[in-house]
Amino acid sequence: LRMENTIIKNMAGAGIALNGADTRIYNSVFANCGGQTAIMLYGGVYKFYQCTFANFWNNSNRQDPLIYLNNYFISNAVYVRQLDAYFGNCIAYGNLDNELTLDSFPNAAAGLFKFHFDHAILKVEPSFPTSNPTNYTSILRNANPYFKDYENNIYELDSASSPAIDAGSSSVLLADPILNFDLSGNIRPQGTAPDLGAYERR
Repeated sequence: LRMENTIIKNMAGAGIALNGADTRIYNSVFANCGGQTAIMLYGGVYKFYQCTFANFWNNSNRQDPLIYLNNYFISNAVYVRQLDAYFGNCIAYGNLDNELTLDSFPNAAAGLFKFHFDHAILKVEPSFPTSNPTNYTSILRNANPYFKDYENNIYELDSASSPAIDAGSSSVLLADPILNFDLSGNIRPQGTAPDLGAYERR
């Protein structure tokens, strides 16, 4: 699956559910869902570039995190599959204390649960570890990105003081020429470095 410049929002369940898939997703928004905005099960290859994951769902008591990663399934026996997930210059922010779940099968062979958040805002609990450089690079923990109007599903950056501005890595843009423009078609970057998320603040 290749997805570009896409908005998935207002889902009663998951925004996007991927099972053992191979994906490349660019400049996209996953928002306002009763379940996960993105759930990846049974391993697979998942590459997200300049994406915004945001969830302030208020139509019911949401308990699922924004992003859920898993590398196994159980059907008479346990099947563990390779997971390789990458999130470059992304925002993952919502109204739960923890918006990320990592569900790796216990004692799985090394290398079967690979993930990397490369320059990102992550909403996580204080005890959630983000210091391992193999998995986390330049993480802004619990930093409010200051969306323009999340109640009306507008996830552009509203404030010039948003920590997401110029917080991205220019090397992420090398993944595909489409990343030289944001979801609205604006040139990226506008400043010294790309902003985090799908929108570049002008």
